[in-house]
Amino acid sequence: MPRPEVQAKISERAVELLALPNDGVPRLLLDIGCGSGLSGETLSENGHHWIGYDISESMLDVAVEREVDGDLLLADMGQLEIKLYLSSSYDFGSTGFHSAVL
Repeated sequence: MPRPEVQAKISERAVELLALPNDGVPRLLLDIGCGSGLSGETLSENGHHWIGYDISESMLDVAVEREVDGDLLLADMGQLEIKLYLSSSYDFGSTGFHSAVL
C-alpha cells in the first residue's frame, strides 16, 4: 500500500488531469478500489463528494475507522458496469493509479 503522502500526491494529480471546471460546484467522484480511503481525503479537501468502491472488507473497515467523508460500497468492480449503467451521474472514476472521465 502506498504511503499516505504519496497517495495524496497521486490523487491531487488525478484531480488536476480531470480539468474539472473551477466553478465552485462540487462533483460526485467514484473511487474504484478505494481501499482505506486515502484518495478520498484529497477529493474531499478539494470540495468534491465521493463514493468509494472496494472488494476488500478489511480495507473498507480501515476507511470506516478513519472516518472518511465518502460513502463506501463493498463490491467487486467486475460488477461496476451494472452500477454505472443504472446511474450516469458520476463525474469521474479512479482505479488506484489510473483514472478516467466517465
